[in-house]
Amino acid sequence: MYHVLADLPAVPETDIGFAISADSANASMIFTLMKETISSVIEQYGQSRLRYSVIVFGSTPTIKVSFSDLFANKDQLKTLVAAVPRSRGSNLAKTLQEAKNMFQGSAGVDTNKILVIMTDRKSDSGEKELAKNVKELEDEGVTVLGVVFGDQSNQDELEKIVPNKQDVIKQGSGVESNALAGKIMERALKGWIFF
Repeated sequence: MYHVLADLPAVPETDIGFAISADSANASMIFTLMKETISSVIEQYGQSRLRYSVIVFGSTPTIKVSFSDLFANKDQLKTLVAAVPRSRGSNLAKTLQEAKNMFQGSAGVDTNKILVIMTDRKSDSGEKELAKNVKELEDEGVTVLGVVFGDQSNQDELEKIVPNKQDVIKQGSGVESNALAGKIMERALKGWIFF
């Protein structure tokens, strides 16, 4: 079980973006799990030290929640995340470009920047283009993590572009959102989460 001490100063100011795509045979169920996982992160960490962004990517990425959006409380943010619709396709290269633009204007100098890619199938993008786009994110100080779901996902694809292979989580669709949120945040805030 994860015990998060989110209100302590030890948890750094963080902008965390989630890029989500579900296009497999079980896409509806997996997409719901992705959104529930994001909501679990919001529930556990709140809005005082973390700002959130959500990009849904299909053939074209769309920012559904941006770092600059203001919410009266975390329930309002979770309601918006729950209502995010799924898209078809999986153009990860364009999504990484959109994420770079999103992070460029997002944070102060000392703010951690994290992008979590959640997908259930291989992207429609070329390996070289993905590597180039991830490198540009890294150059902006963004840490990239990956979560792959189900049998149609391609863990190798994310392991080739995520700098640390340990930061790619292979997940079945039967996981609980709170447990997955804990795994993601353990990697996202290395050294800042206490068990």
